[in-house]
Amino acid sequence: MRNLKLIIMIICASCGGGISNYIEELSGDFIYVNYGGAFNIIQSPNSSYPSIYGEVIDHSYDDNFIIVAQHPSKKGYQSKISSRLRNEDHKRYPNNSEEERLKTDRIADSIITNDPYYQKIFARKLNYWIMSHKNKKMYGPLSEIEYLKKRKELRVPEELQVHNEKH
Repeated sequence: MRNLKLIIMIICASCGGGISNYIEELSGDFIYVNYGGAFNIIQSPNSSYPSIYGEVIDHSYDDNFIIVAQHPSKKGYQSKISSRLRNEDHKRYPNNSEEERLKTDRIADSIITNDPYYQKIFARKLNYWIMSHKNKKMYGPLSEIEYLKKRKELRVPEELQVHNEKH
């Protein structure tokens, strides 16, 4: 896990965000990363779960669950999608130039605008997420009503709570 933290810090520095202010290991190999300002994320351990970008305003976890409250940030998602496009297709984007960055930013913007998954994320100003390690599933983005229902269904312990505003 230390190597993963180091890799994340190097990525942060190389993306222009500087060294992150704070990294916290969560259960299930997820990581909370506070890059400073409103760019706080839950980093997924692998591609079978999406990472939660934007402004993660609160999170809580135990050995079985991670729960998250999020104010979605289009800029945060666009930046990560754009970066992923450039990093995964070195033939199309060999130089990581300003022109390539602008092109992938436009593609990322189109993905966010047209993909139903991202439309759901940006349909609300506040989303909730639940990661169940037992079920190996991520639930979200959820409205508050959906979140409370899913908490009950999954039997998320009462002591795990998130606030829906920064504290």
